[in-house]
Amino acid sequence: MKLRTRIILVYGTIFLFLMGSVVVAASFLISNSFRKVHQQDVENLQNMIDNEYKLLGERANNEVSRIAKSYGAEIVHALSAVETVRDTWRLIGGGTSMDILELGNADGTIVASVHDPARFGINDKEALRFAKSKNREPLLRIRAGNRLTVECISPVPTKGKALAFVVGGYFLKDQLKLEGTGADFIFLLQGNIPSVIYGEGASVDELKEKLVEIAQPRKETNPPKQEIKTPLVSKVNIQQNKSLKHKWLQWLKGSEQPEIELPKIHIGKKEYTAGIVPLMSRRNTQLGAIIATFSDTQSKLIQIKLIRSLFGVALAGIFAAYIAGYFISKSVTKPIQDLVDGVGVIASGNLDHRIESDAHGEVKFLVDSVNDMTVSLKENRERAISAERIAAWQDVARTMAHEIKNPLWPIQSSIRSLKRAYQSNRDDFEGIFDECTETIVEEVESLRKIVDEFSQFARMPKPQLVECELNEVIKDTLTLYTGHPEKVEISTEFENIPKILGDKEQLSRTFINIITNAVQAMPDGGKLTISTSLNSQPEFVKAIFADTGIGISPETQEKIFQPYFTTKKSGTGLGMAVAHRVITDHKGTIEVESKENVGTKFTILLPTA
Repeated sequence: MKLRTRIILVYGTIFLFLMGSVVVAASFLISNSFRKVHQQDVENLQNMIDNEYKLLGERANNEVSRIAKSYGAEIVHALSAVETVRDTWRLIGGGTSMDILELGNADGTIVASVHDPARFGINDKEALRFAKSKNREPLLRIRAGNRLTVECISPVPTKGKALAFVVGGYFLKDQLKLEGTGADFIFLLQGNIPSVIYGEGASVDELKEKLVEIAQPRKETNPPKQEIKTPLVSKVNIQQNKSLKHKWLQWLKGSEQPEIELPKIHIGKKEYTAGIVPLMSRRNTQLGAIIATFSDTQSKLIQIKLIRSLFGVALAGIFAAYIAGYFISKSVTKPIQDLVDGVGVIASGNLDHRIESDAHGEVKFLVDSVNDMTVSLKENRERAISAERIAAWQDVARTMAHEIKNPLWPIQSSIRSLKRAYQSNRDDFEGIFDECTETIVEEVESLRKIVDEFSQFARMPKPQLVECELNEVIKDTLTLYTGHPEKVEISTEFENIPKILGDKEQLSRTFINIITNAVQAMPDGGKLTISTSLNSQPEFVKAIFADTGIGISPETQEKIFQPYFTTKKSGTGLGMAVAHRVITDHKGTIEVESKENVGTKFTILLPTA
């Protein structure tokens, strides 16, 4: 991946990440804001319940106190005549608006009840205990049929001794006025029986199990201690927080208290947030709860609109970031790309190339350094080539001198012999003349051969590459080669291989040279196997010439492709050098593997067409 692309991707990714973070944060803040609003609504609801409870308690307390004081004598008289007590109590109850009015005697037995005559004879120990105490605060109780009541109890004293007590109060469901709380629905849970006290369209039968479940207290360890100075409903709620503390009962009374996680409930197809106000007895027992639900629809609509808006902004921003990244990266990466392209041209061998760039700063310094380095490389290469050529020609001259020196000595010796024979007028001069001239001719022929081969090696033309079948070139070569002894077996193993680009004539001369060397390496007979196949690199084909001859020593293998190196008495040392040059000019390779007294293998790789 190019640097410019990376820079553009980095700019776009950073912007995308930032916009994604903004969307997530905004969504969270909106959700959190609505949660706080719902928590405040629940706190307001609790305060309303406190006020309602206080008002009901005051009303009940005033009425009960009035009855106990105004009708004290009648009550005492009625208690002495059991047969008239209920009639008397019925007359007294006709003048009150309370839903509950009961009369209990000194041992706690209910002797008369206006609202529920069936309670006659029931012993109400809680009412008796509260009547004997000095506490006149209202009580939250649950009556038969799972009906929550707010009650007050007042003793009926006579001569300083309580002979009876009056119980009066109101049904909570009928008296609660909870409008204006912001809730969509308000449910009253009396025991395990729910009812709707505000809102329309909710089925309590379908919601019963869920309402009972979320209203159940959840115990937590190590509750915080706090001083209680609140009305009764709040008081028992906080007391429950101390022993059965809910996360949703931490009513955000101060900034130091943790936030409340309000539960969720589905009513119909909509999701609502529920706030729960537990209703507790004096014994810290939960008798019921008021559950207010607040719609999450508005919150979700705002979140969706915000996300859509931010998504549009994000798309535009990402596009702008990519455009900005493109132009910024272009100014940064173009000089670097020019440098990379220029280095590639130089690396391909063109040391005359100079990198042109409008770069500045460190990149310009780098470009100038590369250009200077290229100049130095060119100079060093020219010096190295010159030195290499001089060394090569010195080696060739040394070898040529050695090769020419060998036939010169027999020529010189023959001429001297002829001169001495002529001067001494020997009788066998004619025989000596013929022998010496024959030697001179042979050595001159050897000199000519050396000169011809050197000339051929020095002026070897570039190969004329055409598409050809390697297998066919080898077959034609074997057809031309007829000089091998009968005791040498030549076999071929050809595979179906792709065509190559080659000079048939040069390749044929190379193969003849390799075959001749192989045959000469098997004076006592042997086998030469010629095989072709597709190389592991599919762009090359492979030809192998493997013989079972005397092999080549490791020292000889290292020098076998050097000009004028030979181990033969009659060799010029140019055959394998020519073969190596031909294969190299074909952009191929030739390698030799040999083991003495085992055989030799030449492996040739040639590129496919």
